[in-house]
Parts: sequence; C-alpha cells; structure tokens
Amino acid sequence: MRRALILAFMCLREEANARTTISQVVDALDVLVEFMARKEKKKEHSIWTRSRRRRTRRIIEKELLLRLLNRLRV
Repeated sequence: MRRALILAFMCLREEANARTTISQVVDALDVLVEFMARKEKKKEHSIWTRSRRRRTRRIIEKELLLRLLNRLRV
C-alpha cells in the first residue's frame, strides 16, 4: 500500500519536470504487482503449512492416546 501511495505522489508533483514518466510508472507498477504476488503466495504457503502442522499434531496426539489406552488395558 505504501509503495502505491509513494508512486501516486510522484505522479502528482506540481513541477512537470519532477514528475515520473509513464514508463517509470509502468515499471514501478510491474514491480509492485510482482511484490504483491510473492507476498500472497507466501501467505498461502504459510496458511497451508500451519494447517498441515495442526493435522500432523492431531494424528500424533491420537496415536499417543491410543497407545496409552492399549497399555492401560493390558
């Protein structure tokens, strides 16, 4: 979000010579889109990893509980 705001301010400078060119805007937007895509992919991976850890933990807890119950029956 901050990067998009900075880009917008660069485009709105009062002095025309100080404003960014359209090619600079396009380049900056390309970088911003790539950054956001990587961030989203990382977020998806993080959610998947947490879900997998929880599932693994439940399986282990269930297995340990079954082993404990089997020992108590003997």
